[in-house]
Order: sequence, then structure tokens, then C-alpha cells
Amino acid sequence: MGEIPEHDDLIEQVKLFSESLYVQKLVERPDGERSFGEVSLRDTYRPKDAVALLLDPAPSFFGHKETMFAGFASWVIAPNEAQIRLEFIGLCIKELLAKAEETAQKQFGKTSILLGDLIARYVIAGPQFLEQIYTPFGGMEILSAFGSRNTAEYFFGDERKSFYTIKKMMASCEYIASNTPADGPVQPSVNKAVAIVRTFIDPQIMSRASIYARWAECKDTIAWIYAAESIKLKSGSTLLDALLAANATYSEHGKLLQKWARRAKFFCEHVLRRMPDTDLYDANIRPLRKVEREQFSLDLLTLSDISFVEKAYSR
Repeated sequence: MGEIPEHDDLIEQVKLFSESLYVQKLVERPDGERSFGEVSLRDTYRPKDAVALLLDPAPSFFGHKETMFAGFASWVIAPNEAQIRLEFIGLCIKELLAKAEETAQKQFGKTSILLGDLIARYVIAGPQFLEQIYTPFGGMEILSAFGSRNTAEYFFGDERKSFYTIKKMMASCEYIASNTPADGPVQPSVNKAVAIVRTFIDPQIMSRASIYARWAECKDTIAWIYAAESIKLKSGSTLLDALLAANATYSEHGKLLQKWARRAKFFCEHVLRRMPDTDLYDANIRPLRKVEREQFSLDLLTLSDISFVEKAYSR
């Protein structure tokens, strides 16, 4: 098992078929652009390169922006979890191949199931997808271990309370940034935000230890997280809800990326720049330096919450 049968004539025809695939026009990408594998599949993720590709209006080859978006979405929610990134990317690859197979079988399946399969993989998906995404990911060997829809959907099921708390914290910081002079003595603070939300009359707020644990996980992407909460979807939920449910895809949500990035940039400049932890601003702004900013605000604080915020900062 595993040996190639001796069909010399057939193998020769397959070689000719393989060569003919490169006759079709391949999608050119800019010189110096990092490959999908360099950006998304190494232990150190490269968000700056991912954002540059995803904001580039020029089309790319099959699956390129889709899988890049999947890796980026996982990084926003869990920037230090490479295994989660593989799960999201693996799921995206499987769904792309399934869509290609469905398209090919509808058009050519009645003629030949084998023809439909060949067209799905080698014409619709094509050589660039196979060479630059499928193979670097690890092919079927890795796809058998990663890319479960059920697994991806439940990754953050127990974390919604923690993200709710983090959003409240950042809302308190945004409130201070919006209502005090940038050069004044009062500045937003993470430590003060933690103390403040613990005073809120809100059963969804986590314990102090849990807050700091979640903050350590997501502080480098907090601008993206907060900005995602500001983007409402047609369903009535937010982009952050879609991210936490592993339902954010490039085909459905990629068109929101410009707005998402611009709002993340605004949050960096409006709130994070004023906070005492300069590393916090530096980490969040790094992929956003070339992006214009778009002002926004979130109505996440109740009147009671606001009174606690004002009282804490007036001391």
C-alpha cells in the first residue's frame, strides 16, 4: 500500500496534465510579499503582513485571502494560541475545498465523478492554492487533525464572560479619554479599569484574577477586539460575536475590514496612546501604521457604570 502502480503511459499523461495547469494564467503577487506560510503558519504570527494583504484591493489566487483572514481572525481573539490558528485555518481550507468540489460536481459530475474531482482540485482551487496553502499547511495529514467545525465553535464558548468584562474595562477607558484633556492629569489606566469594573453591579463581571489572566492573553489585540464590537452585522450581532463563534469569514466579513482597521487605529490613538503602558500602544498600532483612522464610540456603560467611573477618577 502506498506504492505507485506501474502505469507508465498513464503517469506520462498525468505529467502532461500537470504541466498544462501552469499554462493557465496564474495570479501575480507583489515582489517581496511574504508567503501565506511565513505569515500564518509559524510560531510567530505576522499581523502586519496579513493586514497588508487583506486591505489590498487587488485580487489574489483561490483561497489566499480567505485563509489569511481565518488566521487573522484567530490571532485577534487568541494571539498567543498557534493551535487555535491552525484550527481556524484548517477549517477554512476544508470549506474552500468542499465549495470547489460542489461547484465542479454540479457542472461535471454527471459526465464523470473523477473529472469533477480533478477540476475541483487542480482547476478551481488550482496550483497556487495547492502549492502555497494546502501543502505548506501539511496536506491531509494535518487537516485530519485540525479544522473541526464543532471544535472551532466551542473554543470561546466559556470565554464570553471574560470578553464581556474586557469590553467594559475598555469602555471605561474610552469614557475617560473622551471626557478629559489629553494633556491633563487624568489618564485612562488598565489597573484602574480593573478596579472599577469590579465595583459594577453586574453579575457578568469576572473575578480580578480572571480579568488579569484574560488581559494578558488579549492585550496586544485589544484595539481590534474593541473595534470589532462596534461593527454591527445584519443579524443584529456584532463582528466580535462572529469572531467568538468562529463564524467570521472573508467572503462574508472581508468587506468590513477597512472599517474594522480604521476603528482599531482610532482606538489606539484615542485611548491606548494615553495609557501609561507604552508597550500596549506599540503592540496594537504596529499593523495599523499605514491605516487612516475612523472615529467611533460604544455605548457599553450604564448610567450606574458611568457614576462608578467618574467617582474612581475623581479621587
